[in-house]
Amino acid sequence: MRHGPLSLMLLAGCALSEPLAADNYAEDASIEELNEPLNSLIVFPDATCTSQQKTRVEQAAEIALAQVNGSQRGAMLDCLKEASVSMEENAFPEKLLVQLREDKATQVRCTQEADGTNAHAPVGSDQETVNLDYDFLNEACAIGGCASGVSNVARIASVFLHEIVHNKGYTHPKNSGGTQEYRYTLPEQVEQCSLAISSGQTAAFPRGTFPRPNGAMRSESPTRVELAPVGTHGGSPFGVDSCGTSQFARGLGLRTGTKVDRISLRCAQGSSTSVSTTPNRGGTGGTAASLDCPTTSFMVGVGGRAADGLDAIAPICATSAVISASGTATTSLTQAGGSGGYAFTRLCPAGMAVKALAGRSATRVDELSLICQKFSDTKTPAITWSVEYGTKGGDVHRERCATGAVIGLFGQSGSVIDRVGAECQALVRNASGALARSGGVSGMSGQGGRGGSNWAQDRCPPGEALTGFLVNHADKIDRLLGLCANVDAVDRGTVTTHSALANHGGSGGLASSASCLGKSFVTGWEISHSGTVKSIKLMCQSF
Repeated sequence: MRHGPLSLMLLAGCALSEPLAADNYAEDASIEELNEPLNSLIVFPDATCTSQQKTRVEQAAEIALAQVNGSQRGAMLDCLKEASVSMEENAFPEKLLVQLREDKATQVRCTQEADGTNAHAPVGSDQETVNLDYDFLNEACAIGGCASGVSNVARIASVFLHEIVHNKGYTHPKNSGGTQEYRYTLPEQVEQCSLAISSGQTAAFPRGTFPRPNGAMRSESPTRVELAPVGTHGGSPFGVDSCGTSQFARGLGLRTGTKVDRISLRCAQGSSTSVSTTPNRGGTGGTAASLDCPTTSFMVGVGGRAADGLDAIAPICATSAVISASGTATTSLTQAGGSGGYAFTRLCPAGMAVKALAGRSATRVDELSLICQKFSDTKTPAITWSVEYGTKGGDVHRERCATGAVIGLFGQSGSVIDRVGAECQALVRNASGALARSGGVSGMSGQGGRGGSNWAQDRCPPGEALTGFLVNHADKIDRLLGLCANVDAVDRGTVTTHSALANHGGSGGLASSASCLGKSFVTGWEISHSGTVKSIKLMCQSF
């Protein structure tokens, strides 16, 4: 994006399905990559905009530019790392911010949009092009409503960025704002982060004060959280690979050359020098190395570089005393690997250390997510998998709750299940030891095609979480009906009844029951899809 030519596509949050044509983590090296000066010219290719509308567009572009390539870019990066994002395209926050500051001309036209649409533009366009609605430009807050501290111009800037994200190839299902998934999609999360920065909607944590995205923030997780992934969707999914009981990650086992070819966690307990390892993920290229924190320290994150896979990585360490006190002092080891890709850091919330990892790999490491756990919680959650329902085919993804368990579903269906995703919430023990839902709700990415109709909100009753499905399947998933149960009753092994969610899909295929066993809940799944959902396998976890 260049403030000179900026290309936007604004639909009150929807993209056209045209042929595709004072910040936190201030030390993050990825921010340095955004310092390239941008052209400050916006092109109005015709006379459709009035002089007043042109002024507002230029003012909005100044705000947008500051948020992706100026004084507020660190805040935007922090916000996106805190967000849960539902998307199929290959992206992570650092990569997206570099894309948004591409030095491309932005053509802006003022138009009369239909059906209350604020703007539109093509998805995946070679140029940046935007059409903004007359009424929206004149009365952005009157039309869309603005939080305290958000001006008409700031509101325009947020939609402006939403549509630039579309120009970079990122979209959302059905171009409809009425679904649960919509608010977690990448264009919507960028829009919300922009608004949060403009209005000061923030939350304070030991590691800093971050703007609020849509949904629960990762740093709000009380006991265990998966950090935002880095890399892209090559290879096959793996994990969750976890350190054992009373262990946390002390370091990384690696093979590297110009890329990160292989990775594992090196796990230890207390000050012991004895180390165990999780399975090796990746290939046999490169040179073997072990990068370990000192024996009085554990991993609280990683720094590195990534693009279409991991290029370089190193542990970020903190002493046991610092972690136990929810301190923020860290030490970074020297990175192993190459110099390609975009610089990134991922840090556990204060008081947590790295417990597990997951991602994608083949002959190298394509994508990586770290899972952090409260340092005082020594147990290793039991994770089991159901059998697979349907017939695996097409793209295969493993999606997990960033924290907690599934408490609601979203998706699309007609006579079959076209798409499915979920909403999640933390499960914690209260003062009496009873398990309960706690905190805000976050999204777990949807996967599948774009056919069928959007589902209405489909959530478990208060106090309940998903324990399984009634599923019809053959060479695809024909039907899904979620089953919920009281979380404390599941935890105590005293469940007698289940609540049924809405029935989605048709009546074809073999009817089966897919359930988590024992005292466990659905916390994710492996799903394959090719136009429609072909197969699903439940990931179950006890708390």
